[in-house]
Amino acid sequence: MDTLNHDTPHNDPIFDAAWRALGGESPGSPGGVFDFHQDSILRWHKPYPIIGRKKDVRKYHEPGPYGQSSSNFHPHADLVRLPKARYRGALMGIHSRRKDSQRAFWEYQKQIDYFRTFFENPHYQWIKRHPEWREAWDGGRIGLAPGVEGAHMLNAPDAARCKDNIAQMAMDGVAYVTLCHTFNTKVASTNHTIWYNRLKFARPTKDHRLSQAGERTVGLLMDYSIAVDVAHVHHKSLEHACDLAAERGVPVLCSHTGMRFEAVAAKVARGSSAKRNLSRDMVVDIVRTGGLIGVFFTPMYLRWDRKQPGSKTSQRVADHIHALVKHIEQACETSGVPHVAIGTDYDGYIDLPDDQRECLDLIKVVYYLMEVYDYSEADIRAMFLTNGHDYLGRVWDTRDISLRP
Repeated sequence: MDTLNHDTPHNDPIFDAAWRALGGESPGSPGGVFDFHQDSILRWHKPYPIIGRKKDVRKYHEPGPYGQSSSNFHPHADLVRLPKARYRGALMGIHSRRKDSQRAFWEYQKQIDYFRTFFENPHYQWIKRHPEWREAWDGGRIGLAPGVEGAHMLNAPDAARCKDNIAQMAMDGVAYVTLCHTFNTKVASTNHTIWYNRLKFARPTKDHRLSQAGERTVGLLMDYSIAVDVAHVHHKSLEHACDLAAERGVPVLCSHTGMRFEAVAAKVARGSSAKRNLSRDMVVDIVRTGGLIGVFFTPMYLRWDRKQPGSKTSQRVADHIHALVKHIEQACETSGVPHVAIGTDYDGYIDLPDDQRECLDLIKVVYYLMEVYDYSEADIRAMFLTNGHDYLGRVWDTRDISLRP
């Protein structure tokens, strides 16, 4: 049991149950991890090395020490560690410049070229159709598919090119497209309160709903069986996107988020951090489409008790891991376990809770969920694996690459 990090004696029955839920000794067991948002490609991409250390996700990288302040500067995951962390599948985030343009799509293509090299490793399989997830798992391989974080890479203002770009993304097996990232796009408004986003000319519409190009783009994404991701999206744009999806019976995705109502009630952090998360009404909008919510592992958006002068590190650790699982609990309480998954945001220039430093620490989250909130092994398998698989089945059920509209 040396492939997962935990300081609990192995004769602890809760630890044994958590271990089984994540796959136990056998990679072929029914448990495992399906991560809906992992940003490991982000550190390779050229515009970002100034912010964080450049790395090659194909190679092993030593994790940093425990402690939130340093975890951002060390890789959280790579292709060497994912099998040890009992991963069965992951959606790898692709990013680009914030401006809506064809150049942004070209940058997407460069990252796809890099993504393609992952599969020189025989333990991984590029997933483009839903049945391939099961094929990969049955063959003892980890399935990977790209996710696009930002509709600016679609060049939405140019209708013809936007359609061609979405068609190419479908051919590449893109699992989802996020309508915007930390800046507004010509498609949707973001929920980040950066000063630029408050300027009128930077908004896609005056009331923050989807633009006409946004409505067309959401329709095309559904036509091509690519999930509409509303992470980072302003509540009015989110509601508009959910209305369009509900009309067509297509479930919406929020790939990585926290719960805003827990954050605000407990004074988690500044208002900008709380607005990054989902309110109760936003959760209801997603659930009414039959959608899925992935909870991320970012303390700056989850914690409610900042470190006070003179406090001990052990107290901070408890607060942070409690905050993380509390947001998972809040998501389950509001939407139900079948609508909850994980979207860790590993390597997305985020800090991790103090008692985590890499993907091998996932068992600590599972242990705490089972110890404090009494979740069963079946619940853990649902949130950490099968909910994600089933959701993509509902979105990709019409994904026939040879029959594109």
